Amino acid sequence: RKNADLEAEQGALGAFRWKSPECLDGGVATFASDIFSFGMCIVEAVSGALPWGNHIDDIVVKYHVTKGELPQRPAVLEDEEWDLVQRMCCSDPKQRLNIVSVVVRLTAIVKRRDANRQLLQAAYKSDMLAGRENERMDAHTGGLDTLLQLVQSGVASRQNAARYAMQTFSALTQGNVLAEQEVLQVVELFHSDDTKQDWAAIALGYVNCPCSAIRVDVTPWLVGLIKRASDGLLKTEAVRAIGYLASDETSRTLTVSHGAIPALLKMMRAGSDAEQVGAARTLGCLAIGCEQNQVAIADAGAIDALVSLILHGTYQQQIEGALALRRLAEGNAKIRGDVSATCFDASFDIRDDATHRDAARMLEDIGQMRGGDEGKDSNTFPALVDLMLYGDDQQKNEAQTVLYARGHDRKNDRVKIHRDPIAILIAFVRVGAAEEKLESARVLHRLADDSDANRVTIVQKEGIAPLVALVRDGTDSQKENAAYALGVLVDGNDATQVAIVQKGAIAPLVALVRNGTNSQKEMAVKVLGRFADGNDAARIAVAQEGGIAALVAMMRGETDSQKENTARALGRLANGNDAARIAITHEGAIAPLVVLARDGTDNQRWFAVTSLKSLVNLNDESLHAICAPLVALVRDGTASQKENAAETLGN
Repeated sequence: RKNADLEAEQGALGAFRWKSPECLDGGVATFASDIFSFGMCIVEAVSGALPWGNHIDDIVVKYHVTKGELPQRPAVLEDEEWDLVQRMCCSDPKQRLNIVSVVVRLTAIVKRRDANRQLLQAAYKSDMLAGRENERMDAHTGGLDTLLQLVQSGVASRQNAARYAMQTFSALTQGNVLAEQEVLQVVELFHSDDTKQDWAAIALGYVNCPCSAIRVDVTPWLVGLIKRASDGLLKTEAVRAIGYLASDETSRTLTVSHGAIPALLKMMRAGSDAEQVGAARTLGCLAIGCEQNQVAIADAGAIDALVSLILHGTYQQQIEGALALRRLAEGNAKIRGDVSATCFDASFDIRDDATHRDAARMLEDIGQMRGGDEGKDSNTFPALVDLMLYGDDQQKNEAQTVLYARGHDRKNDRVKIHRDPIAILIAFVRVGAAEEKLESARVLHRLADDSDANRVTIVQKEGIAPLVALVRDGTDSQKENAAYALGVLVDGNDATQVAIVQKGAIAPLVALVRNGTNSQKEMAVKVLGRFADGNDAARIAVAQEGGIAALVAMMRGETDSQKENTARALGRLANGNDAARIAITHEGAIAPLVVLARDGTDNQRWFAVTSLKSLVNLNDESLHAICAPLVALVRDGTASQKENAAETLGN
C-alpha cells in the first residue's frame, strides 16, 4: 500500500493503472472514462493490490488496456460483482454503464452482502490498510460503513479514489440520516490537520452529516476551500459538497453567511468548465425555498451571470444555469420579473441564430415561467428532459435512466412504460406531478411539431389517451398545452384524426370553447377546425357535443383572432356535410358571418366568405338569408361596405 501511495504521488503508475483505453490513447476524459477508472478502483479495493498487480511495467499495462483486456478477476469477487466491473470497464466507452446504473447495482450488492461482509472486509484487513493502526472494520455498521471505509482509503491514497467513492457513497445515502457513529471516523480525519482535512470536509458534505455542530465547522471550511484552493479537483468537489450540504434552509443560510455567493459567482465567471457547472448548480441549491438567499444571489448579479452562462457555455453549463434561474424565479415577484425580463431579452437577441437554438429555447421557457404553485413545482424535471432529448450520449442515457425510474415510482396503474424518451414523456403526462405533466405535454407538442416520425411514435406509444385526459381534467396551462399537442398530431393523418375522436377529445375541447380562458378558446377552436377538416366523424362529434352553438357564440363579441379562427372552423365543418350546414344555419351563424364578410379584416372576410359559400347551396332560405343583407349593402352601405358586399356576392 505504501508503494501505491508513493507511486501515486509521483504521478507515474497511477496514470496508467486507472486510465481508460481512450485516455491512454490521448483522448479527453469523459463521464465514461470516469466510470472505467471507478471500476479499476473497485478491483483495487477488493484485491488489496494495484490493478494489474504491483510488479508490472507501465508500458505493459498500457498494452493490455488498449487491447481491451482487464486485470485478472479477484478471487473474492462473485459473478454478479465481476459482471459489474466488466460492464464498467468495457473497451468501448458507449457500452459502459452510466453512474446511475452503477449506483443501483452497487446498492443491490451492498444490501445482499450486509449479512455476510467477507468481500471488502478481507481486502481492508489485508495490505490495503497496512500501516494504518487506528482503522478497523465495525461489524455492526453494515454496507454503508463499508463504503465509508472506501471513502477514507481514497482520502489516504489518491484523489480520484476519494472522488469516486464519495460520489457513490452520496448517491447511496441520499435522503437518509446517518448515525453519528458512521461519520465519526471521517470527522476524525477532518480534525487531523494534514492534507486529508480538505477531502474529509468534502466527504462530510457529501454524506450530509446529521450533527449540526459538525456542519458549523465543515461549512466555512468548504467555502474557504473554494476561495483558496488551487487544485481544480478539490474546488470542483468542494462546490459539489456544499450543494449536498445545503439540504435545508438553515444550512443554506449558514453557507451564504460565510461568503459563498461571491466565491461561487467568481468561479462561475472564470473557472474551468467543471467548476462553472458546479458553481451554477450550487447557486441553484442555495436558492431553493429561501427568499433571503434568493434576494442575496440576485443582488450579487447572478441573473446576468447565469444568462451569460446559458448563452456562451457548454450544454451541461446551460442546463445547470437554466435550473438555477428557475429556482431564483421561485422567489418574490421582483426577482421573478427580473429573471423573466432578462431571459426574454436575451432569447429575443438570438432567436434567429441557429447556433444558439438550445440557449434560445431554454431562455424563452424560463421567461414564460408562471408564479404560484405551478411555477414553484418546476424543480429539476425540465432540465432532465432537456438532457434526455438534447444532451450527449452519456447525458441522454443517465437522464433517461433517472426519469424512467421516477416514472415507475409514480406509476399507479398497470400500463407498462417503454424505455424511450417519448414513452417516458407520455408516462409523465399520465402520472406525473403538476409541473411534470405540463412540461411533458409542452415537449410532446414540440416533438410532434418537428416531424412525421415523432407524431407516429406518439400515437404508437399510446399518447393520445393521456393527452385527452389532460385536456379534460388538467390545470388551465396543462389543458392548453395538451390540446396544442393533439392539434399537431392530426396534421395530415386521417387515421390519427379518427383515433383522437374515438378517445373522446371533442367534448373537452368544446368545453374549452364554451368556458375556457381567451387563449384556451382560441386554441380549442383551432384544434377543432383541424379535426373537422375532411373528417365526417369529427364533424358529427362536434355537433353532438354542442360545439357548433359554442362556435357561433364566439362569432359575437370575441377577439379578432378568435373570430377569424371560428369562421375558418365553421367553414371546415360545413364543407361537404349537409347535417353540419343545417346545424350551423339553425344556430344563427349566417348573420355574424355576413357582418364579418362586410366589416372584417382581410383574413376574417376570406374565411367568412368561405363559410357562407358552403352554406349558400343548402336551400333557398339560406340563400336569401345570406344574399339579402349583402344586396342592401351594395345599395346603401359605405364605399368599403359596398365593395366588400359586391365581392362576396361575386364569390
